[in-house]
Amino acid sequence: MVLPGAVLIFNVILIMNFFRSLPKELHEAAVIDGAGPWYTLMCIYIPLSLPAMATVTLFSIVGH
Repeated sequence: MVLPGAVLIFNVILIMNFFRSLPKELHEAAVIDGAGPWYTLMCIYIPLSLPAMATVTLFSIVGH
């Protein structure tokens, strides 16, 4: 009962659409270079998603 109230669905949709907009070639290039899933997540996707995460954080702070 706590989890649905902890995260707003708008924020989930915002992050989901951001990750969908990233080019698939980034993942393909990482796989070709020999990067595993955790390395790809930590070194490619997380740094690229910092603006989106900052936006969600700002929306959460303003909402509270």
